[in-house]
Amino acid sequence: MNQNSSKAFVLSLDNLMESSMHEHVVYTYSKIKTLIKSAPEVVIIIQGEMQNKLSLIRKLELEQHPNCKFMYDNYDSTITPERIMSSSCETITHYHQIDFYYNDSLISLPVHQRRILYIYGLWDDGPIPVSMDNLRKRATQLCHSFSHVVYGPESLLREFGQEIDAKIRHAGAKRKVVTADLYRYYLMQRCGGLYLDLDVQIRKNVEPLIDDTIKKGKSLVLFTEWDNCPSEYMGERENKSQNLRIYNCMFWSVPNHSFWDRCIELTYERCEKLNSEGVEWTDRDVLWASGPDVVTTVWHEHFKGDKDVEVVLSHQTFEYLVHTCAGSWRIEKKH
Repeated sequence: MNQNSSKAFVLSLDNLMESSMHEHVVYTYSKIKTLIKSAPEVVIIIQGEMQNKLSLIRKLELEQHPNCKFMYDNYDSTITPERIMSSSCETITHYHQIDFYYNDSLISLPVHQRRILYIYGLWDDGPIPVSMDNLRKRATQLCHSFSHVVYGPESLLREFGQEIDAKIRHAGAKRKVVTADLYRYYLMQRCGGLYLDLDVQIRKNVEPLIDDTIKKGKSLVLFTEWDNCPSEYMGERENKSQNLRIYNCMFWSVPNHSFWDRCIELTYERCEKLNSEGVEWTDRDVLWASGPDVVTTVWHEHFKGDKDVEVVLSHQTFEYLVHTCAGSWRIEKKH
């Protein structure tokens, strides 16, 4: 691409909702309009129903820009510079996404790293429970500059194709929730972003936390469940010396981090071991085979002390994120 080509201003209308008209949003509208007017080219990414965005398009005076292009995104695929350029926007040399807040550090991130990713429907049937959907909606209200994507079986298959699906099936895990664990590691490895289980409550906007991480040059954020877990609370298969326990229901990462390759590899190894033993998989076996113990073990054995990795201890984790532990995947909970 030509080094001297003009810069395009790229705006996502995913979370920029007219119904959230607080003072800071009004200010942001004004700033966005100023930036749009000064940009040689504008690319508008429409996510969701177009009808809901028409008033915003008028409010931001987008239709008045002489060189404004529109794209539609269906939430299921990653927005990348290549994808934008393939839509006849050859002059892009810089891009970012803005929803409510104009924050230079966050905006410097590629759009797909500023997404909150969820997974639903791999081991559970029916619509997302109201309690979980309310937590997700709360997240969209608090984390304004992040887009939000819920992956299901079809969208994961589109994202990763038949090969990964076949590999997961070949692992022969006796519990369907293992598939959801593996796919979250695959999503982090390929896409990056902030992954949350649907039963995680966001108590405070996590953007400043991620922003601070970026400024420190980190590329992976992990959150601890226990800073010093008593051994009696750990499973029989878990290493009792690894008493700093890390969640696998919340983490942020850049794409292609080797941490996730190790999580995927270890999960397959442990699934193979359990299958070779010919045992019924207990809930604790799942936690060991694909859940928090995988993330905990990989950190202790390969990334402990790695300056590239930020570990948020439990007291600070609780300020931002709380795992409400719905635990609907558990066998014990159903009896």
